[in-house]
Amino acid sequence: MNNFKYLYDKNFCDVPFPDFKNENWRYINLKDLKNFLNLNQSNIDNHNILKNQNIESDIIINDEAVHVKKTLESGVSIDVISPNQINTLDLNIKKRIGNIAKIDDYFVSQNTKSFDKLILIGLDGELDSNVIIDVNISKDINFKNRFFIYSKNKSNNSVQINFHNSYSFVNSLFEFCIQDHSNIKLICVNNSKESVDIINYWFEIHKNGSLNATFLSLGNEKILKNDIRVDLVGKSAKADIGGLYIPRLNALIDYNLKINHLSKNTHSKQFFRGILGEYSRASFTGLVKIEEGCDGSKSEQVNNNLLLSDKAFIKSDPQLEIYCDDVECSHGSTIGQFDDETLFYLCSRGIPRQYAQKLLLEAFYIDILNRINIPKIKSMVENNLV
Repeated sequence: MNNFKYLYDKNFCDVPFPDFKNENWRYINLKDLKNFLNLNQSNIDNHNILKNQNIESDIIINDEAVHVKKTLESGVSIDVISPNQINTLDLNIKKRIGNIAKIDDYFVSQNTKSFDKLILIGLDGELDSNVIIDVNISKDINFKNRFFIYSKNKSNNSVQINFHNSYSFVNSLFEFCIQDHSNIKLICVNNSKESVDIINYWFEIHKNGSLNATFLSLGNEKILKNDIRVDLVGKSAKADIGGLYIPRLNALIDYNLKINHLSKNTHSKQFFRGILGEYSRASFTGLVKIEEGCDGSKSEQVNNNLLLSDKAFIKSDPQLEIYCDDVECSHGSTIGQFDDETLFYLCSRGIPRQYAQKLLLEAFYIDILNRINIPKIKSMVENNLV
């Protein structure tokens, strides 16, 4: 085990591999998961950390090589360090690394024990463009990577994370620390093929900080599991999280979200939509928990799903836990198919059936797409539905 253990409780122990008794894993094919765990473990050595002037993204991970753009935007810092170097960091950063993500899950535990490089990204000031991270892990690699992304006080930044994995197993963990009066706009795009991607995102948002995050799941993975945890620790902290999942073929996509309101006047929103065809499957679990004393907090949670095939499957489970009286909360979920009456009406007006279906699809997902201002990503979503 690496010396990253010092950040955790002295009673740190392995979390057992999940089973079907765990509601968070009930719809995951655990047999496939175990098969992928037997892939070769990737090791990223120092000599594979490359400064590259000619890459478009700020960070590219290609199997065993990490490429960092030589010239970064003003206010952006990127360091790739080993666990042994965490002790040398500034105390304010060091004390948060490993303490935002909690070891209550097998894959968080395994990432903590086994990662060999920490990618540390500092954001300061208002940037003109995204910080772009590309992860491309290929056949027969069992890869564990870990990121710590922190924004300084009163900063305003954007981050884009792209996954293009194939025939691999990826266990990624991202910790975000959003300081007072700071804002992060995050876009995560997963377009992997025949891979198993277990991705954990943990956010800690301080006083008057805000997160606007959009997750797009567009590939035909064997399994994609996005676990998202948000702690609104500071007064008037905000989190607006939206997403669109479009599993293809027999892919399985699982979203598990938990937002903890831990201070007064905190606001959260979850807005996810799913489009499922063929033999695809998806699961959405969203929990909002408002602790005692968090007066003035507000939360909204919506999950809508459209089934394009009678073979597709979706499980939707929005949840609220409220321990405070002075709050405003709502949640809802829908699962349905094309509205036959609306489709008939459009066709009766001379619109071809296929084009009418396309119009209805666009109306279903347009609210999510409007959260994104990157034309290339918008086109990727639209092409995925052709």
